Amino acid sequence: MNRTSTDLARYRDLGREDGLAAGLAAVLEGVDAAATAPGGVAVLPAVLPAGTDGPGGTEVLPHPFAALDGLALVRFAADTPGTGPGPGLTGRTAAALTAVRIGVLSGLLDAAVERLSARRFGGVPLIDHQFVGGSLADVATEAELAWSGAVREAAADQDAPAGAVWARHERLTEAGWAATRLFGAEGYLTDHPARSLHLSALTADLWLARPSTAEGDR
Repeated sequence: MNRTSTDLARYRDLGREDGLAAGLAAVLEGVDAAATAPGGVAVLPAVLPAGTDGPGGTEVLPHPFAALDGLALVRFAADTPGTGPGPGLTGRTAAALTAVRIGVLSGLLDAAVERLSARRFGGVPLIDHQFVGGSLADVATEAELAWSGAVREAAADQDAPAGAVWARHERLTEAGWAATRLFGAEGYLTDHPARSLHLSALTADLWLARPSTAEGDR
């Protein structure tokens, strides 16, 4: 494993073992959140890391379950210094966010495998049914593709095109919805850990500049 992969693995493992809030806190360490968020609204860890320009003067927006994962949805006050359409996370920080999201997805995929192995349909474990096994494989493949893209992005001397970064995260989001469906109806309950996949998608949506924004079409 090269140095770039090793660095990103730390973020992936945080997402997998400690959750989205812990991983996001590591990604945002030292980041001026108000000046970076592209839309003036962002998902933040409830407890920000040292060195991060925190949410002083911000409004915490209502969200049905962000707090359950140690997160807060905030809007930066218009008079906060540096507030404005920021560039979003780019380069290594965008790659680190990808790694965190992969970790969150991988942890939920493990839980799905455990659930599907324990339940039976027609006398056969659900995981052995072709459609279910194919869905698991598709999600795992998307995670691997996203990981390869994040490693390339982190190792590059310049930021990846915004469209490529956005597309990668959109595919991760789709993989997250596919993973949620593996839990059946329970995956859509507020108290189910699969809520982290929804929050993961929201986090990417608010921290990454959409391609048109990044290209000056504000």
